[in-house]
Amino acid sequence: MFLTACGTTVESNNINTTPDTPKPDTPKPDIPKPDIPKPDTPKPDTLNNLLNSNKLGKLQISDDRRMIEYEDGTGFFWMGDTAWKMPSKSTEKDVIEYMKDRQQRGFNVIQISAVMIKYSNGNYGPNVNNDSPFTDNNILAPNEKFWKHIDFMIDEAEKNNLYVALLPAWHNVISKESDAKNYGIFIANRYKNKKNIIWVVGGDSNAADPSVQKIWNTLGEEIQNVVGQSQLISYHPSGGKSSSQWFKDAQWLDFHMIQSGHCGSIDNANKLLTSVYNKSKPVLDAEPRYEDIHSCFSNKDLLGDRFTADEVREIAYKQIFSGAMGHTYGHHSIWQKYKNGDGDAGIPLSKASKIWEDALSDDGGSQMGHLAKLMRSRPLLNRIPDQSMIQNGNAIATRGVGYAFIYFPKGGSVTINLAKIGGTQVKAWWFDPKTGDATEIDTYNNSTQTFTTRDTDDIVLVLDDIAKAYETPGK
Repeated sequence: MFLTACGTTVESNNINTTPDTPKPDTPKPDIPKPDIPKPDTPKPDTLNNLLNSNKLGKLQISDDRRMIEYEDGTGFFWMGDTAWKMPSKSTEKDVIEYMKDRQQRGFNVIQISAVMIKYSNGNYGPNVNNDSPFTDNNILAPNEKFWKHIDFMIDEAEKNNLYVALLPAWHNVISKESDAKNYGIFIANRYKNKKNIIWVVGGDSNAADPSVQKIWNTLGEEIQNVVGQSQLISYHPSGGKSSSQWFKDAQWLDFHMIQSGHCGSIDNANKLLTSVYNKSKPVLDAEPRYEDIHSCFSNKDLLGDRFTADEVREIAYKQIFSGAMGHTYGHHSIWQKYKNGDGDAGIPLSKASKIWEDALSDDGGSQMGHLAKLMRSRPLLNRIPDQSMIQNGNAIATRGVGYAFIYFPKGGSVTINLAKIGGTQVKAWWFDPKTGDATEIDTYNNSTQTFTTRDTDDIVLVLDDIAKAYETPGK
């Protein structure tokens, strides 16, 4: 394949660029564009994102209300993994292996549910050591053995510089406001001094019922009363919903979560996220389709019935480039810590295809690390979605201080207004989401340019103001 640019032909493996006459700068309406000024310079130290991805510290909401940052003004990119059932299914040896692996693959947040199950007979599900969270099923009487096991998980995460997005209880565990109040006071006081805790109220919960809203408002308020502004708090909704539907004005809620879930199209998942973006609080998808889960929880072992790494990757890039401040990955074997002997199809939801240890190295999870490195290799703060850059073609654009990322979900040709980036010249790169490899293309005058890849695989075009002297994307 060949590149053609400014009359020069350059041999290349998979791309070409052709200069075009500039077209009118007409914004496309698909993705909302926030009305904020583009800053001339990043906040202090934002270029050290790669180093800061491995640190812990107090987190806060950025000035533009669209991102999370450290207390020192450094941007924070959320790359989460889902381990809801770790407290009930994992031994200490399991925890050590899992935390080390996730840190090495570029994750920095682990989502777990402290208490996952309450049975119809009133009993709470025990952990792997057969310890119940409460003595005699009394939520006012926590069982210290159970909570020591949770302490170990949080401490092990801290050793690996991982935040724990701690969900105090799954949606069916708390049924009374008084229990929410007392339990919230207990668990918040236990972990108020931990520097790697982010609170997540809810747990796959539909809060359309006002009585349910009262329970979660009570839990969120009691946690905030204890921790103040030292730890962030959010809400994990049911499938196809967002926290903004019920708690957009809640003082305790710092950022929004959506759950696009495990059914429906990728485009619909992205529409759910963009419907929440620009509503005065950051947002991310805390439960998109899991890798290797059956579509819509079916139990059919048919070819193509399980979600692939390609589908998991596409939704992540589309949502982040549409304004999400981060993303949470999930694998069907890992969220439930699936082990041999756990049961047949339908227990739980649908049968996992492998044990959780074997799923750690699956493609989707490894490729999330490439995404995290790409995002952290450029200033995180003041990044916005900007479809007005796209003059023609199928792509999603996001830009920040002196750079832009353009996601091509299916390859092809896209015409881009480079003037949006600033400066007089722009350096272009291809970034491969599957491998994390970056290939420099060329440097162009700040005008309109068409970029083409003949592959049908997804790819990211990275565009840098040459004056910023940014390093290789993702490195």
